[in-house]
Amino acid sequence: MKFSGLDAAATAMMILDSSRIIRYANPSAENFFNTSTKNLLDKVIDSVFISPNIINEIISLASENDCTFKSLDQTTNILSLKLDENEVLDFSTMASPTNILGKPGFLLEFNTVNRQLQKIQRDEQMLNQAKGNHELIRNLAHEIKNPLGGLRGAAQLLASDNLNRDTKKFTDVIISEADRLHKLLDRLLIPTKLPTIQQFNVHEAIRRVTDLTQAEFPKTIGYKENFDVSLPSVIADKEQIIQAMLNVVRNASQAIKDTGKITISTEVIRQVTLLKKLHPLAVKISVRDNGPGIPEEIKNKIFSPLISGRKNGSGLGLFLAQKLINQNHGAVLMQSKPGDTVFSIILPITFKEI
Repeated sequence: MKFSGLDAAATAMMILDSSRIIRYANPSAENFFNTSTKNLLDKVIDSVFISPNIINEIISLASENDCTFKSLDQTTNILSLKLDENEVLDFSTMASPTNILGKPGFLLEFNTVNRQLQKIQRDEQMLNQAKGNHELIRNLAHEIKNPLGGLRGAAQLLASDNLNRDTKKFTDVIISEADRLHKLLDRLLIPTKLPTIQQFNVHEAIRRVTDLTQAEFPKTIGYKENFDVSLPSVIADKEQIIQAMLNVVRNASQAIKDTGKITISTEVIRQVTLLKKLHPLAVKISVRDNGPGIPEEIKNKIFSPLISGRKNGSGLGLFLAQKLINQNHGAVLMQSKPGDTVFSIILPITFKEI
């Protein structure tokens, strides 16, 4: 059953018949409830929603009074199907009588309260923070780089003298550490370049990333693919996307150490706002690991430079991943709890010629 006007709507909508059986759900409803229409259609509302009482109440009021009624609710799980348990949703439901099916029924509309405004504010804050962080880091790196070169030079001069073995060992350590820090600073000083846009297959890029990580990390780490084979090509900078994905998958591999499982999945999502712009379609690449999770105290700053949950981590991988994806008009999101961490790379789907 298709309704072209409702199919294109950004609001999540369902149509119920008089027996309160779901006969239609638009693409925005699929995205809102994080499920497909096959899990919704031809099912009684009571069997789909965990707490259907409020929805049933406003449907009854709409039927009795022949007008629209609205409710507000808060939940961590809307459907009796699997949803993300980390997010508390403030959402509204609106029920209206309708004859759109050719017989009496009800139109349900679902919205999260201030969802779009919160998303825009969060994106704006993230962009401003990223710009500020990058400028701060570049200035700091320049300040450190010059004295670091002098320190290395002095160590080399000392090493060229006839020193005993113990003293030579210390100068070697100074030179080695200076070289390591120099490479780190070079990574921070990489200039922002405009993306080289091309059309490419996301799954091919992911497999290149998994080939690299499987060669780098122990064979005891399991890598599983869960791909949507109907995924369209993406138009973006392929090398930047690969580097960003590599940083995220490498981060997951380091988190689970010698044993564990990483699942990389892809899907199309609808009506998504990325960097203050609404896109009808986007690709979502999810990297899920069963490691210990992100420490609570750094969750809100995990994409900031020099922040790492690992003892010897540089704190640059996720910062650079977010920066590269932002340059391609996308975003990297994170949800984490012990035993289940998911980083999602979201890129808009465009159909323009390149």
